[in-house]
Amino acid sequence: MVLRKVGKMFRLLTVVVLGLVLGAVTAFSSDAPDTVTVLKSSGLSCGGCASKIDKALKAAPGVSSLEVDIDSGQVTIWHDSTAVSPEKLAETVSSAGYQSTVLETMSAESYREKSGKSGPAADRRGGCGGCCDRTKSTERS
Repeated sequence: MVLRKVGKMFRLLTVVVLGLVLGAVTAFSSDAPDTVTVLKSSGLSCGGCASKIDKALKAAPGVSSLEVDIDSGQVTIWHDSTAVSPEKLAETVSSAGYQSTVLETMSAESYREKSGKSGPAADRRGGCGGCCDRTKSTERS
């Protein structure tokens, strides 16, 4: 009888410990955004452009969130620096049809201090249906 109770407690303890370990691994996984990269992109004219960039970057490893400012042509990306480089992010946006270069990269903490923002603002959605129907090879200015 006592052995049966000890066996049940041991199994329960094993499950609890395993759950805690898996939870800790998830909490400290490399997907945590530790870096903010700001890109300068050309050819942005509407929400459809922002949506294309959003879709391309969110498919990249390590990207947590992003903000596209159509008026300034800036794309601000919160990402894990060990999973993706700023240069690769610029290449990803350029491949989506919007020539991009790295404007600056900083720690997420530095970005919070500099901008007063803790994360991205709401995405700008929508579009006119015109400029975003161009092929990737069309040059945007």
